Amino acid sequence: MITGLFHHLTCFYKYMNIKKRAKDSLHPLLEARGNIATKDEEKAEVLHSFFASAFSSQTGYSQGSQPPVLEDGEGEWNVILEEEVNNLLCYLDTYKSMGLDGIDTRVLRELAE
Repeated sequence: MITGLFHHLTCFYKYMNIKKRAKDSLHPLLEARGNIATKDEEKAEVLHSFFASAFSSQTGYSQGSQPPVLEDGEGEWNVILEEEVNNLLCYLDTYKSMGLDGIDTRVLRELAE
């Protein structure tokens, strides 16, 4: 009985040691300026800069930049019908995570009308 318990503890500790081992490090990353980041601190800064720019809390456009224009090749506005938007909202998957706008898909679906 004691040898069986010892065997189980040994297996448990072997398993835990495997799980505790460090994973392979992240591959080198390319900075926005074109430099390659190889040190962990540099990689962290590259990732921080990317996510800070992608998930910025700013809702407006900075001076000198223009919002994207909804035009086709001939310079006319594309027509977006209310029914099309309503149809898309009604079929949203409520189990998916929210988008960049921070609005839960369940809320969008339930308030589509």
